[in-house]
Amino acid sequence: MNLSAIKQYLKQHHRATLTDLANHFKTEGETLAPMLSHWERKGKVRHTQVSACSKSCCQGGALDIYEWVESDSTSTH
Repeated sequence: MNLSAIKQYLKQHHRATLTDLANHFKTEGETLAPMLSHWERKGKVRHTQVSACSKSCCQGGALDIYEWVESDSTSTH
């Protein structure tokens, strides 16, 4: 797994949770986070956190979602 593999996965799936990425690449989220941050700093990935549960018993559990946002500059709309 490398930056290019993460890029390819997100471009293909458009968005994924950190858990989905960790499962796909068979690694820990802590290993992926710095690589995803690289793409985020370059403006290619958007990171959002979404509450996993709206009930008070969940202790603030959140899903980390990563979305590939690079636009294709050759595209004509």
